[in-house]
Amino acid sequence: MLLKGESAVGESVAEDAREQLELVEDKAVVEYVNELGQKLAQVAGRNDFKYEFYVVLDDDLNAFALPGGKVFVNAGAIAHTKSEAELAGLLAHELSHAVLSHGFQLVAEGNLIANVTQYVPLGGTVANLFTLDYSRDMERQADILGTRLIASTGYAADGLRNLMVTLEQQDKSFLP
Repeated sequence: MLLKGESAVGESVAEDAREQLELVEDKAVVEYVNELGQKLAQVAGRNDFKYEFYVVLDDDLNAFALPGGKVFVNAGAIAHTKSEAELAGLLAHELSHAVLSHGFQLVAEGNLIANVTQYVPLGGTVANLFTLDYSRDMERQADILGTRLIASTGYAADGLRNLMVTLEQQDKSFLP
């Protein structure tokens, strides 16, 4: 699978994810997320991917990116972010993981393959893809690039930071 390249790996896993996850089919919602994602992808500096954005029917404020520019965002992210800049921050962060080849690095290390094959072939959920085991350094890199992407597309540069505040507030509301 590694010999096929980053885009092929991402497409293969994305195909399984599209089959396993319940995706939003509302044309307006899908077009909105795709338009926002494509705007960010245009300034990402990596044109060798076919960027695709999908909306998962899930209430959680979350998203994940696969190698090759495949980004899945929960419908809950659209509902729970407090501004378009926050949603752009979430998409930019995940897009940055793809642009920086973080998922592909995990594939090379065997982590993503183990994570994916644990769930997809068994007909189970691919929800655990939402918690890919990126290192702290990878997360920091995605935050830095993501902030640059949103600022480059005209969104408030603090959109990603504000998203982290929103996530923290959401986490506190679930604590007993």
